[in-house]
Amino acid sequence: MRVFLTWTTERFRCQVAGESPKIPPFLTLPRAALGITSGNLVLNGQEEIHPGPAVNGPPLFIEQQLYTIAVDWKGAKGEVLVTGKHLLEPVEFDGPQRSVFQLNFGSSVGLASLRIGTAHDVLTFEVLPRKIEYRTDYLLMKRDIVSEAHSLAFNVLGRTEEQAKQFHLAFPTEAESYVIAKALVADLLQLLALLDRQPHTQLTTASRMERLSPATRIGVNDWRRLIRRRPYGLGETTLLQRNHPTVQAPENEFIKWTLLTTARRLSRLTQQLTRPDEHEERAGAHRFADEVRGVEKALRNRLNRGFLRDVRAEAPAVTRLSLVFQLHPIYRRVYHDCHLLLSGLELEGYLLQMGSKDVWTLYEYWSFLAVVSVVQRYARLESTSLIKVRMRGASLQLMKGRESRVRFRRADGSSIEVSYNPLMDPIYTTPQRPDAVIEIRAQDVRIILDAKYRLQFDSDYLRSYGGPGPTEDDINKMHRYRDAVLFQIAKETRKAGEAVALFPLPASVPYAGTHRFHKSLDLVGIGGIPCYPGALDTLDEYLKNRLHLHK
Repeated sequence: MRVFLTWTTERFRCQVAGESPKIPPFLTLPRAALGITSGNLVLNGQEEIHPGPAVNGPPLFIEQQLYTIAVDWKGAKGEVLVTGKHLLEPVEFDGPQRSVFQLNFGSSVGLASLRIGTAHDVLTFEVLPRKIEYRTDYLLMKRDIVSEAHSLAFNVLGRTEEQAKQFHLAFPTEAESYVIAKALVADLLQLLALLDRQPHTQLTTASRMERLSPATRIGVNDWRRLIRRRPYGLGETTLLQRNHPTVQAPENEFIKWTLLTTARRLSRLTQQLTRPDEHEERAGAHRFADEVRGVEKALRNRLNRGFLRDVRAEAPAVTRLSLVFQLHPIYRRVYHDCHLLLSGLELEGYLLQMGSKDVWTLYEYWSFLAVVSVVQRYARLESTSLIKVRMRGASLQLMKGRESRVRFRRADGSSIEVSYNPLMDPIYTTPQRPDAVIEIRAQDVRIILDAKYRLQFDSDYLRSYGGPGPTEDDINKMHRYRDAVLFQIAKETRKAGEAVALFPLPASVPYAGTHRFHKSLDLVGIGGIPCYPGALDTLDEYLKNRLHLHK
């Protein structure tokens, strides 16, 4: 191990050592954020960094790499903490003034910090992936997940907005919200104008002072209250309860809350569109600013007119659909449009809440949705358990340990099921849970796809197999999966047809037709296929041939 970082303050001297990481020859690590709050930082014995905001330094911390942290204290020992779930492992060491730890970030990437002592001495650094491009492909994978999730949500809700694909912005969620709002606003405003004539109301009770007369109506509660007190004569004034209709009903609150939430999202989009361009992706985006303002203005004006003027905008507290939304013809259509608006605003879940996340987990999710996207090009989406519809919008139900299925219908009527994290039955030995299974039941085909965030590229491997590709261990697992997974056809038990390891390899690296594990797919039904942003052609061709798909 070599010491590549030395951090010195008045209270301690910290040294970080580690082996040089093995990086694929086709990958160049970018510069990473690095900063300290006190002291002096020396990198590789040369470059110095002083206290202040984080700067772009050399790539020092890489995923799946073991590091040793040694702290020599100049006074009493203190705490050494790393942000996140990564625990420092103490190493036995003789010396009252020295603390030694080992640290491995696994597959987690993103910003992290090392805090030493109680004086708020903090080192901020960035952990980089070593199998994918961090500044481009890593962010693209996260955006692809959001985009595919929105596409599935729109299909579940009965309408897909193809115009959203025309927006190549750095903030796709807001852009989709604008496209959806623009398409729905005319229909929604027309429906609300019809509801202005006779909106849904509910009875509310209020107390007011009235003069008693022979024509005064007195309710049961008022009688009970009056008879316990002195007798009242005609002409006297007393407090009586009266019921009157109000538009402050849960259904109206939900409608106004949806319009207000959409208007706020469009306002944020306008601010982003009018910022000075920082990325090429935003070039030309300012042209849409006036158009977005027009849609936002139409929504805000409607909030202050008609029956919605007297309604408070409150988020729905119930998750079940009311009878008004189910049976009233106009409210039913308004509810449908509101759900489409919210699908672009509140599509959330464990997956979409990921910030700095394990790249391995992100790659597994992205690979599954990439397979869904490829199949969706050639078959019609029929049903999915990935999207759950609630009052507040649609929720993505893709999570480790939970089975999710997407069913497609081909042109010939046969079905295709893409499953995530399924438990195979029947199980005669130990449970097998590969990541994705593609099944066409009518054609008696079952293919296992297992996303592996692993790549082998050492010299012996390159000589044996003809280029970078899936590891030998992963290919051996494909043999095991195919032999262990059984399924019933009539009364006959069969093994899965093929098993494929998906791995990260960019399109710029030759693979199809040259690598042994690609050729083995046609020979024995076992092999590997690249699955990487911008490199899905091989996967597309494979699925199209095996599943007999065509547009």
